[in-house]
Amino acid sequence: MKKRNKILLGAATITPMLYMIFFLLYISFVFLSPNNEQYFMTFILPMHISTMLLIFALLLIYMIDIFKNNRVQKKELWAILIFIGSVIAMIAYWYLYIWQEPEKTNQGS
Repeated sequence: MKKRNKILLGAATITPMLYMIFFLLYISFVFLSPNNEQYFMTFILPMHISTMLLIFALLLIYMIDIFKNNRVQKKELWAILIFIGSVIAMIAYWYLYIWQEPEKTNQGS
């Protein structure tokens, strides 16, 4: 995988974690100031749905990569970890098996 694609996948992988932190801070703020229903419906709800769709897409991407990547040991364990541990396991998998994957060189050109 090209370095640019690794970076894009890594950014997409940490986005749900960053959103969770943002969402928890927002919920804390709402409890202090309960007049934010309109803001929730116009901004937070679409963001929440988008993040859920991103997580499903990442789940599919990582499940495919687990079973295609020859460097992965214990493929079934990683599949279970990614399915149950979701975002945290995806970050670990990305770092161990995608970011540290050696770059492919074009020989023979």
